[in-house]
Amino acid sequence: MELEGSYKRPPSPVPCSVQEYKSEELLMLTAVRTLDQRGLRDGRGTSRQQRHKAPLKRAVISTWLLFRKIRLFVCLDLLLGSSKALCLPLRVAGQQVGHVPQAVAKRLCQYPSVFSVSQGKEAPAYMELNVQLASWEQRTAAVQEVLQELRDQQAFPCLKEWREELYSVRPYFCDTPLFSMERAATPLLGVKRYGAHLNGYIWQNGQMYMWLARRASNKPTYPGLLDNLAAGGIATGLGVTETLIKECQEEACIPPSLAAQAKPVGTISLPLHRSHRYY
Repeated sequence: MELEGSYKRPPSPVPCSVQEYKSEELLMLTAVRTLDQRGLRDGRGTSRQQRHKAPLKRAVISTWLLFRKIRLFVCLDLLLGSSKALCLPLRVAGQQVGHVPQAVAKRLCQYPSVFSVSQGKEAPAYMELNVQLASWEQRTAAVQEVLQELRDQQAFPCLKEWREELYSVRPYFCDTPLFSMERAATPLLGVKRYGAHLNGYIWQNGQMYMWLARRASNKPTYPGLLDNLAAGGIATGLGVTETLIKECQEEACIPPSLAAQAKPVGTISLPLHRSHRYY
């Protein structure tokens, strides 16, 4: 999402390095570096419209190059460490919804009434939710009970970030959720997570200004790093617009009337594997 307007006075462009950015949001924030921070050059012999296009073209080219680099980093991660290929597919009601690392699958098999590993004659092994759990309510309750027990056992570090917030689990964003689970535990099952991210900018004297946020130093994830103007995960029961309006109020004090004017501009998908977690 992008928000265009003059909500508050634009600051000077923030000098920062790529290393400061959260890896999931490199593409969205890189425009700050690719736009000419010294302002547009003289631009003699060109119209105002052409002068506006110049820095934007550089931003597009640099963003494309950065995207290629991110793809390379992801490939290296898959080659040098554990990867999705080493995870067990997670199936619910016959539909694949995630990828479970081997170490997590071994622990979940201790709860056969909820999780089990199936092995066909020719098909590779996969993990599935007990077919007796036939409804959203049954699956959600059963999975949450297992996760809470693993949390009490301090089985996995990510469970220390427990938030009492549910994320929907489904094959694709447009599908009906099959169950919901604790947000902090989603990496254990390698399920897809969705979020709404907002970049705010204005044009002033032919130069683009963007607002950036810096995360609090006591945040459990990416403390003190640069961030979007407002962003947040899409929790169960909320859509993209509702999440965006909520996060704008919570993180940037942007009123709903202004947040509702945000323009959808595209999506970014990025896999991330860390130790026993797969995003």
